[in-house]
Amino acid sequence: MNFHIFNTAKAGARKYCETASGGKRCTLYAVTYPQGVDPNATGLAGFSQSAAKDFKSRYKREQQMGKYGAYALNGAYGYGISFGWTSAAEARKAAISYCNADSAQALAPLGIEGRKWAIKRGLEKCRVVHAHTPD
Repeated sequence: MNFHIFNTAKAGARKYCETASGGKRCTLYAVTYPQGVDPNATGLAGFSQSAAKDFKSRYKREQQMGKYGAYALNGAYGYGISFGWTSAAEARKAAISYCNADSAQALAPLGIEGRKWAIKRGLEKCRVVHAHTPD
């Protein structure tokens, strides 16, 4: 749940079910998605619910006049926030570092097979999706 990409959420649910069931085939019975979004649309991607909430509140609130900040997302549901840096490069690197830490924490409990599956799909890789620059 709470993935940035709808198809990744569905694939993750299937993988979790198949692993938990000892490799038996699983069937997707229900999905949840934001109100007003067509669940049959292709390429649904953006911010997970928690990432969107933090982006709109904490990330925005913590930015400082005359300082740099950045927001990074991974391929699953993790993210990283930075603020208060004197250079754009430092802000970007800090956001990526926080996102990488979030990715590592999410991968740890998955087990060997789950980690391989996630890494093969690049779900642990982080990228900067927004940068705050001084006004």
